[in-house]
Amino acid sequence: MYSTYYGGSGYDVPNNLVVNAAGELAVTGSTSSSNLPVTVGAYDNTLGGTTDAYVVRFNATATALLGATYVGGSQSDAQNTWNLSPNYGDGNRGEIYYDGNSDVVVAVSTQSSDFPTTPGAYQTTFGGGTQDGCFFKLDGTCSNLIFQYLSGRFRG
Repeated sequence: MYSTYYGGSGYDVPNNLVVNAAGELAVTGSTSSSNLPVTVGAYDNTLGGTTDAYVVRFNATATALLGATYVGGSQSDAQNTWNLSPNYGDGNRGEIYYDGNSDVVVAVSTQSSDFPTTPGAYQTTFGGGTQDGCFFKLDGTCSNLIFQYLSGRFRG
């Protein structure tokens, strides 16, 4: 059993978590903290907008970070523009899972027209409206964005 804090000086909300066969915990969430703990070599070590998604991986005893990074653009990311009352009653939703290795795949929403995408992605530009769905895959150290996809055109 373990318990730990993870966050900075702003609004930090975990949205979803998963544990792999090695007992390593991965969490995705939304943050407004400009000082969120990230690991050396993180994919992104700065808050890009009002809120960013974050991904953090802990070792099996939650005594060390295996990877931690921001992911986002210049607007609000990992926040919904409408309340999802049928789904836990909150405005912050995201999903995360392990791919069979230590890589993680994450799904969140974005309001950023400059949310990062990878070359050759199916959709590389913001669809319009107030927010798009997106998903991305990070390596186990949260240093490399393996793929990114934007989807939709929510007009809220």
